[in-house]
Amino acid sequence: MTSNLGRVSVNVVLPYTGPKYNIRQIADWTLAQGLTLTSDTRLFPEKFSKFLVAPTLDVGIELLPHHKIYWTQDKHAEGGQRLMFEGTMDKTVQYYAKSMNFT
Repeated sequence: MTSNLGRVSVNVVLPYTGPKYNIRQIADWTLAQGLTLTSDTRLFPEKFSKFLVAPTLDVGIELLPHHKIYWTQDKHAEGGQRLMFEGTMDKTVQYYAKSMNFT
């Protein structure tokens, strides 16, 4: 919190985000107006259950006999190819990625 002659700024530190998003001002407080939210971020955000800014994570998955692994063309991937993985572990990681907001 910072104060400037009767005005207090309320900031939150957002973990697992780049420097651009790390510290965000979320509210102001003045004696005349009380607490005023200044951001779309909640006053007490769920900082540890869901990523607020979607990071890209590398995830290691164990290859089992019923899983399928193959290369596919991808112009956005390094070298023009991406290693793909299909199976129950892939579905599990995709489920977590959707619920926790990561790619």
